[in-house]
Amino acid sequence: MAEPCCAWTSYRHPPRVGREKLALVEAAPEAVRIIAWKAQTRLSTRFRTLVRKGKKPVVAVTAIARELTGFVWAIGQVVLPIAAAAPSGSARCERVGLGDEEPGLTT
Repeated sequence: MAEPCCAWTSYRHPPRVGREKLALVEAAPEAVRIIAWKAQTRLSTRFRTLVRKGKKPVVAVTAIARELTGFVWAIGQVVLPIAAAAPSGSARCERVGLGDEEPGLTT
C-alpha cells in the first residue's frame, strides 16, 4: 500500500490516479470524473507555476484551496440533480451521501 499523503501535498506532483483509488473513480458518474480530472490537472499545474514564480508553498496551497472550492461546487451542481432523481435510500444516494441520513454522512 502506498504511503498516506496529505491533501495539501497532492498538487505538488503530476496528476494521476493510483491503483488504490481507481475503483472509486470508476464508480463516480462520468460528469463528476470529467470535472475532477480537470481540477486535478489545472490545480497541480497552477501549484507548480506559483511556486516556480517564487510564491511560498503555503501561499500557493491557500490559492489552490480557494480554487478547489469552485470545482467542489461544480461537482455538487452535478451530483444534486442525480441524487434528487434517484429513489430515496437507493445505493446511488448513499454513495454520494445524499440519502435519508444526515447530509454528508454515508453508510
